[in-house]
Amino acid sequence: MIHLVGAARFKVKSFKASPVFLKPTTLSFRTSDRVAVLAHDDIVLNGLIRILCRSLPLDEGQITCDAFLSPPIGGMTSTNPALTGLEGVKFAARLYGVDEMQLFGSVQALTEGGDALYQKLRDMPPALRAQFNHALWLCIRFDTYLFQQNVVVGADKGYKDRCQWLLDEVMDRVGFILFTKRPKTALEFCDYGFVYQEGSLIPFQNMKMATDFFQSSDLAP
Repeated sequence: MIHLVGAARFKVKSFKASPVFLKPTTLSFRTSDRVAVLAHDDIVLNGLIRILCRSLPLDEGQITCDAFLSPPIGGMTSTNPALTGLEGVKFAARLYGVDEMQLFGSVQALTEGGDALYQKLRDMPPALRAQFNHALWLCIRFDTYLFQQNVVVGADKGYKDRCQWLLDEVMDRVGFILFTKRPKTALEFCDYGFVYQEGSLIPFQNMKMATDFFQSSDLAP
């Protein structure tokens, strides 16, 4: 479980849309839940995911977590482009205590990148580089994954299908929290959600209600 108990953050740099960034908030996520957190502002999404990862400290309250959380998968997480794919895998494997070559084989299989993963990331085609940065973390078994904007990346249907199979079949429908401003993605992948409004996270028991509220005229930018 992940618990926020009276969690509050008053100010975040560059955020001026509300006097308080996060008002005292109490809520819980089960590790098996597939949850969306919807906000129109990228600063809000980045701040909320950093709070959950504890890289942005709270001013009040606390977060307790007995789950093995992934790092943010998306905009905030990318491998050093000077590394080869294999070197990036070895770094992640050492960081999370998993077998290096088993992880490399899993990333190769998911991306179908083959020998191209021995290249430096900056020399890879952009689509493969994006898939590598996504697959690297998806191929490590976490209790709960933290996604930014998308659960899967790119336009390659084959890659998307393989990711869906991995999440649903191999990992037995593992849980995740999706921080996004894309209601269509939230509807596709998540069971319920929260909408950020003026420092509060408003809960909705089903995703359709959350996205309808998110897209309402008084919230849209």
